[in-house]
Amino acid sequence: MPGCDWLQDFAFGFRGRTFWKESESVSNLRDGHKINRALDQNVASEQLVRYFKEHPRESIGAATLDRVLERLSPKLYREFFERLLESGHVFSAGSQAKRLLTRLCSGTVAERATFLLKTREYPQNPFLSQYSDDMRVTTIKRLNEKAYTHEALLFLRLYKSTLTPESERWPQYYRLWNDLLLRHGRHPVLSASTVHSSIDLILRHYFVVERDLEKGLKIMNRYFEATDTKLPPHRIDDINLAFLKCLSATPAATPQVLVSYVLTMYPRSYRVLEQVGLLSMIYENRCGPIFRRPELLLKPNIRDELVCGNRMPPLVVLAVVYRSLLFSTRPSKLQTKVLFAHYLDFIETNPPSSTAVLDMFLSYMDRVHHRPVFAARLLESFLERGGFSKAAKIHSTAVNAVLSRLASRDVARAVGLANRLRNIICFDARVFYSFVCNLDRIGETDAARVFYNKLLEHQASVAPNHAIMNFSKLGHLCYKNKWPVPQLSRESTPKRRSHEIANTKKLSYTEIVDFLDAMRTSS
Repeated sequence: MPGCDWLQDFAFGFRGRTFWKESESVSNLRDGHKINRALDQNVASEQLVRYFKEHPRESIGAATLDRVLERLSPKLYREFFERLLESGHVFSAGSQAKRLLTRLCSGTVAERATFLLKTREYPQNPFLSQYSDDMRVTTIKRLNEKAYTHEALLFLRLYKSTLTPESERWPQYYRLWNDLLLRHGRHPVLSASTVHSSIDLILRHYFVVERDLEKGLKIMNRYFEATDTKLPPHRIDDINLAFLKCLSATPAATPQVLVSYVLTMYPRSYRVLEQVGLLSMIYENRCGPIFRRPELLLKPNIRDELVCGNRMPPLVVLAVVYRSLLFSTRPSKLQTKVLFAHYLDFIETNPPSSTAVLDMFLSYMDRVHHRPVFAARLLESFLERGGFSKAAKIHSTAVNAVLSRLASRDVARAVGLANRLRNIICFDARVFYSFVCNLDRIGETDAARVFYNKLLEHQASVAPNHAIMNFSKLGHLCYKNKWPVPQLSRESTPKRRSHEIANTKKLSYTEIVDFLDAMRTSS
């Protein structure tokens, strides 16, 4: 019956397999040397987690921890991370734990609770006593991205408490604070020391939020003319991404124009863009891994500071190119299938760090072609090819849209696919509501009740979504099936407003330009 697997308890077990050679047992694993031996012999990640749970005092060195996290299945991140926190493990700077935090933040409801340190009481706050500085920064950065303003402010105060007046990390603190302010349309804290750590955030606001190419370019040019400070590569990547997003929203910016900027910013991207079929699709209207018309490529002029000659572009830059191609040229279903197949071939040897590209394909098939069954095939192919295995950032919006629409066509398939994704995706109300209605429609009342309970659990933690749920229909289902009536308010839950942010002044473009002009004059 659809939905029954959802309630299974997936306890970890050996399932008849030995941990390694028969002459050795799990109980003999006592130090980093043996842990590394287990890793060398491709021990299953479930068994690693079980071992560490059964040996709470086992210490893990920084290098060994990174190896474990490289091997560990993302669905086990939450349990493993909680074990590390319980044991008092102190993380080293530069560890893979940052990727783990990113995955937890964008994962299921339970994973987000672990990320927020809300699953249990700790003797000391792990954020202060166990996290490395870069983990603290990652935590606040992800909270800002997810618009968890209340939590971001709490962790920001904790982070500030770790800084001494002489600390070199104040620019990082002000970067996080400015990020939060700008996301609320407030003016950043600007000084000679903070502007370099926040310029990409300011440009993101004007390029991406306001989509004002003129203002963004004016600020960018003034900044680079006012200073000789060389920004870190990832900041240049962020500026490039913001500019490309703004450019792609400009009606005159065709995919040919957009990809030419990408090639100029990242000369090494040519091979990737060719391999995934984007160049041939954009310039030759065919999808193949070999581009035959390089003379068609445009050569735009851009600032030297934005050229990343020895680096590949981030995956999100590739996703912007896919979005431009898909939504502006609207390739057929067959062309889309072939284009996606080339991308799947590419990720075989280059596991994606996020699901940004998948999100573009699913959004396109759902919003333009209205083909949830076809979109589900793409999602299944991505899942089968291990696309989620190394992805730290999981984009769930398009997946939720596809599953909710798929349920009206093939509810058994939708439920089965959701079961496969339950440890990866954070499902929203529209998925549960769609499953409830469509399972009831085909007479699967027991399975519908399973997802009705899931819907109630979900709605207990968020404001009711009136655009998704038909309260009259839900009430009819409750009456017909004798289900408990949901205690859901028809009024939207008011958002908690931060007086700390509300009391800061609003963002002023003129003041930013004046500040940069003053910098240029004094330099």
